[in-house]
Amino acid sequence: MAYIEAFFYYWLFVVVGLAVVALIAFIMIEFYKLIRKLLKKSVPAFGVKNFLKFVAPIYIIAFMVLFVDKGYDYLYKDRAHKEAKAYAIAGEVIFAYKKVLLGLVYPDNPIFKPLQVAHDFILEKIYEHIPKEDGEREIWHYKFHSFDYARTMFAPVSKEDKKIGRKFQNPNASMDKSILPLIDDIYTTMKSLHDKPIKDREFSKIDRYLAIASMAPYYAMYFKYRGDLKHRPQEKRLYQYEKVWKDEKLKRELFEFIKILDDTHLAWERDKDLAEAFEKRPNTKVAFYWGVSKVLMWMSEMQTRVDHIYPCTSPVFLKEVDYYKEFVHWAYMTPNSSYKKLSKRRRKTYDFLLENNQGLYYRAKYVCEIPFKYMTKHERSLDPRYRERLMRWNENYEGIKIIRKMQKELKIKGESHGR
Repeated sequence: MAYIEAFFYYWLFVVVGLAVVALIAFIMIEFYKLIRKLLKKSVPAFGVKNFLKFVAPIYIIAFMVLFVDKGYDYLYKDRAHKEAKAYAIAGEVIFAYKKVLLGLVYPDNPIFKPLQVAHDFILEKIYEHIPKEDGEREIWHYKFHSFDYARTMFAPVSKEDKKIGRKFQNPNASMDKSILPLIDDIYTTMKSLHDKPIKDREFSKIDRYLAIASMAPYYAMYFKYRGDLKHRPQEKRLYQYEKVWKDEKLKRELFEFIKILDDTHLAWERDKDLAEAFEKRPNTKVAFYWGVSKVLMWMSEMQTRVDHIYPCTSPVFLKEVDYYKEFVHWAYMTPNSSYKKLSKRRRKTYDFLLENNQGLYYRAKYVCEIPFKYMTKHERSLDPRYRERLMRWNENYEGIKIIRKMQKELKIKGESHGR
């Protein structure tokens, strides 16, 4: 019965989608004809029927291919919870619509509401056939809910900032309180995927870790708003992080987040198939390094500023350095790295986020004297004035001043400060 019902929902979603496409086409065609009439030009005989004759067969064939592909993967193979996966195949139709729309609008757009309602309905059907203690529930929750935010990095901006035109990409934006359940949802989903057993072997071995890595940047980017939703001036930008760090529960959560990503990293080191899966998805692999590096960076900063822990011997800072060096080796020094296959636009974005992390690189190489084989493009610069200015800027940074002061105290005590 479940299979028949799931089959019905699949083709219902396909037909409804085609009807919506036809309606949009009808409005656009009629609007075009109206403009032609107002301009007193000849009106083409082309109508929505002609459009559907061309589009409908392609549309139906595309979803037939999707149905066969997912049916073979989820139902024909030896997989667990097949009845749940039958409903998931129906959810793949909505997922396809969402992926198209995410290239045009953000998840807070009203046109997303009916799609999410449909996905929530399918999720309830899926949950009926998967035990609560099985982590496969979180696999589908990620794909049919959390994915929308993880992919776009969307965060709801406060009403005050919306009025003055600030968007969530603006570093000066304050966030609406509705971001807090989103951060909770991302973290809870990651933790459940990490902690819960998954009966389905493929989901347990591969998909669980890909989903965790994909969600990591969202948590890393926005966890600071748990400290304070309000934006602070540049000189007080650490206020949010300090509030998170001084909350023992949130501080413990940061260490748990790093543990989840450490275990993900260990899993791909031990499993050849998982390593290949990450290599085939360079965006997901970069997401892992971005997420883990950003959280470790702020944890190290807070240990230095708030806890007065010397970073050069801190496990948190040394782990941050190790991940940074690993990313650099994979992205820039590995001959056939899949990173090089990414588009120039994407590589430029990722280079800015990771390779040009001058604060970490400077602290590691010039303050803590940790050897690096790699030289940043700034070090390769032939302009000595530029390099001197970069060195001066780093030495004037408050975090570096605190470390230099610690070094002087350690030297007075006769203790080593390097590694």
